[in-house]
Amino acid sequence: MRIILPLLFGFLMFMGTAQERKYVTVKKTVKLMGSDFDITVVAPNEELGYINIDEATAEISRIEKMISSWDSQSETSLINKNAGIKPVKVSYELYNLIERAIQYSEITYGAFDITFASMDQVWKFDGTMEYEPTHEEIRKSIAKVGYKKIILNEENRTVFLKEKGMQISFGGVGKGFAADKAKELLTSKQVVAGVINASGDLTTWGTRASGEKWMLGIANPKNKGKIFTWLPVLESSVATSRSFDQYINFKGKSTPILSTPERDTLQLESKACMSLQKVLNFVMPWRPLFLLWEKMQVSHLLINFRLPR
Repeated sequence: MRIILPLLFGFLMFMGTAQERKYVTVKKTVKLMGSDFDITVVAPNEELGYINIDEATAEISRIEKMISSWDSQSETSLINKNAGIKPVKVSYELYNLIERAIQYSEITYGAFDITFASMDQVWKFDGTMEYEPTHEEIRKSIAKVGYKKIILNEENRTVFLKEKGMQISFGGVGKGFAADKAKELLTSKQVVAGVINASGDLTTWGTRASGEKWMLGIANPKNKGKIFTWLPVLESSVATSRSFDQYINFKGKSTPILSTPERDTLQLESKACMSLQKVLNFVMPWRPLFLLWEKMQVSHLLINFRLPR
């Protein structure tokens, strides 16, 4: 008994110390995939936190190497180079991502399409356009666009683009996919909490070191220097779209890149929201809830509003 009691007391002291462990929040901004990634983790100390951030950075870089259409050695570039020539065997990750993208295309009746990269650059959403393209220029630009021209072979795990000159690009889903993969990596390493913000498309898990929810500031679409509102985020993802960065400007009229006039900013809560949000920018204002519940079977939060001008 004299031996057991000290051991029991020591065990209880250890448990109490473990429960009171102090955590710190570590944050770093890195340039990845042509955008700023803000990576935040909650860790027992700063040294370990920065190690976790480096691991997340390496994972995002790995995904970029796979999906980049600018890297001539990437799997995506190999698919594009062999368009109209032969199927290309790809990794499970890329094959599944292309399958998902095609599913989004089917849901939106082609409004979302990763073969948009096949278009000639007749539209420039940076304010430099001097004239509106003609109907003939537009017709030629979309001749090689069409998700139904992507041929997948599940047994051989190959991807084939039917027409020469076709291209695919993951500009609409790539950053969200990379953020999700980085989160998966960190949670597998028992990182208790964090935020991966891919320039407005972010995913979170756990809580802040203080135990409070993560707070996301939503920028005013008409004034990006001001916060419109704060959104508490817990164990979820959020995606935002904004109209002030890319636009067409000619004949004295400025038109934002977002195609639906009812939506200036959109947030969506679900595991796949960073990809789905890109889809929802192209569908009718009444359709998103139906699409997600009936087709994607995900729970979500959709905020759709217009701000006074």
